[in-house]
Amino acid sequence: MSAARADGVVTSGRSSAQRRGANPRARRAPRLRVAPAPRRGRRRIPFLILSALLVSVLVVGVVSVQAFVAQTSFKIQDLADRTQALRQSYGDLRLEVARLSAPGRIAREAHGLGMRLPGDVQSVQVSEPAAPPPSPGRRGDSFALKGLIGEHP
Repeated sequence: MSAARADGVVTSGRSSAQRRGANPRARRAPRLRVAPAPRRGRRRIPFLILSALLVSVLVVGVVSVQAFVAQTSFKIQDLADRTQALRQSYGDLRLEVARLSAPGRIAREAHGLGMRLPGDVQSVQVSEPAAPPPSPGRRGDSFALKGLIGEHP
């Protein structure tokens, strides 16, 4: 009992429902079984180790940066203290220079050393003598006064 359809396909006279019901062996139920539980623990271990390693490296990095910042802060504080001490010392030294260069103190020190102010100031004018010709062993201008004041001043 075959029938030809308009599209050229030859079929048997039975419907598909009849074919399925006719052979009980062909309609066997698929064999069902329990699927094993997914093994998430093995997949998580590398992730957990990598995460712990990354967190540890970040914690060590943050602690190192904090230690460096604290050390730099201490250095800055020490330099600020040293700058303040040097400014104070500079101010003290300027005060000492001002005290030592005061005219009254200089006059007292000079008087204590036996110096005195001149009484009368007089000007003496000296006529310019003719310069002797330079001797062969001496250079010109640098020894011109030697002839006037002698060998021993």
